[in-house]
Amino acid sequence: MLRLWNFVHCHHNRGTDSNLGAHIETLAEIGYVSVDQAFVGKKPQTTVAATGRGAFARHVATLQEIIAGKQV
Repeated sequence: MLRLWNFVHCHHNRGTDSNLGAHIETLAEIGYVSVDQAFVGKKPQTTVAATGRGAFARHVATLQEIIAGKQV
């Protein structure tokens, strides 16, 4: 199931605009979320979708290798 959040919802729950923007950008760069920016009327609307199951699975696999003592 694809989960969507708008920037305003995330902002009310997680911090300042610049702080939240930086976190969203980082998550998008590593493939955990996708970001869609559009205008609704004259107001900007940013929507964030969790898309990183594959990226997260790779992250978990790497952590498991580290725990198992393998060199990564």
